[in-house]
Amino acid sequence: MLKTGDEWTLLFEIETLRGLEEFAASELKQTIGIKMARNRVDYRGRLAPLLSLRTAVAVHRYERFEGSRPTVILGDQRLREMLKFVTSADKFTGFRISSPGKDSAALRRVRDSVAASTGLPEHPEGDLLVRIRRDHTGWEVLVRVTARSLSTRPWRVADMPGALHATMAAVMVDLTAPRRTDRILNLCCGSGTLLAETRHGKHLIGVDNADPALQAARANLAAANRTRKDTVPTSLLRADAGKLPLTAQSIDVLLSDLPYGHTIGNHQDNRSLYPAILSEAARLASPGARFAACTQDMRLFEASITSDWHLEKQLRVHQRRAIPAIYLLRRTLT
Repeated sequence: MLKTGDEWTLLFEIETLRGLEEFAASELKQTIGIKMARNRVDYRGRLAPLLSLRTAVAVHRYERFEGSRPTVILGDQRLREMLKFVTSADKFTGFRISSPGKDSAALRRVRDSVAASTGLPEHPEGDLLVRIRRDHTGWEVLVRVTARSLSTRPWRVADMPGALHATMAAVMVDLTAPRRTDRILNLCCGSGTLLAETRHGKHLIGVDNADPALQAARANLAAANRTRKDTVPTSLLRADAGKLPLTAQSIDVLLSDLPYGHTIGNHQDNRSLYPAILSEAARLASPGARFAACTQDMRLFEASITSDWHLEKQLRVHQRRAIPAIYLLRRTLT
């Protein structure tokens, strides 16, 4: 591992979900005091602050190599230095190359060089990820600094199909700007991703109508709280999200990863579920309360928004197999 006192100035690329770049840039500026340009940062200092980013998917060491063929990478000491830096920062069991034409003769030589430099075997699921990209006059090489992506949270000890991407959850929580005095409700909480990503509040309530989801949420919250100095008191409630045993205007922040109708639920049920949730959320919300919701069934969600809510922001997020939207609503004052 790198020693805590080690200092260097290196170029890194911060991987984000497309559509959420501004949040990673803002987090970098606020927590570390550096600016991100085209997802890249020159960084000097300990590695830990970079690896604590909640709104980044991964951090990669970045170098650019000038030349028309990928073999220009082989004779450059910088590749060996990149690999040495990364393998000193985390433990890896194997490597994989992500690049168009990775089976070409030139890239086979690069793969052999990575194997020789690291002593690691090549494997399709290798945790040392090396990306090689062609640009106009050269080649870009990115080596992920950690064996797991930053969005693979260590607290996720219980998973469920359709679980919300942790990076999206962090952005949704940040959009609502929870205060330490806020009462926070997570509708359709599933395995507890939004609950685990919430760091501030007076009280958290997670609601779901499925016992397996609540059991997973309980396990994930317990794992998350073991690594935190301050925890928010949390209650988990088995109930119908459209009709809750809670007092009107008692909630300051609402969060929900709604069922899209793919992995979880179905489109037919969503036609009644979405209006019911928005209506119940309006009943529970205090004046000016913030509500961050995520769905891929955007047409239905937008049609379900009533005059009880003011739409403040909409973000399209590009994931590997989906392009959902995050909505930020605010409860109207009348």
